[in-house]
Amino acid sequence: MGTTILIAAILTFLGLLSLNTGGAAREGSYRRGPGWYLDVRTPRDVLMKGRMGLPGPGRVPRWSIVLSWIAGGAFLAAAVVVWLVADSVVEAVIVGVLGLVLLGLAIDGVRRNRSATNEESSE
Repeated sequence: MGTTILIAAILTFLGLLSLNTGGAAREGSYRRGPGWYLDVRTPRDVLMKGRMGLPGPGRVPRWSIVLSWIAGGAFLAAAVVVWLVADSVVEAVIVGVLGLVLLGLAIDGVRRNRSATNEESSE
């Protein structure tokens, strides 16, 4: 039972991590001219402004933060279950660490959104 929870937690963690790194993985895939590394705008940002454009680099979607909070708490609860029911300390520690990392991602998302809001209000 503990191994099943561990495998499910790792797969869920990797899925949630891929949601948070999707834009960064595609960032270098555009063909650009000389000096492309100086341009911080993507082609979509150039073509579509305002509400339809992409969020700024400091913004994290609210749904991603909420999902990280929920999954982090669920992973910590699953770690306690694995520890008490399956009596597997190593698997419980791994699931607990994954839960703490997800809670850290949520806290980082809140921090990044606050700093982006502060930057927008100072302009």
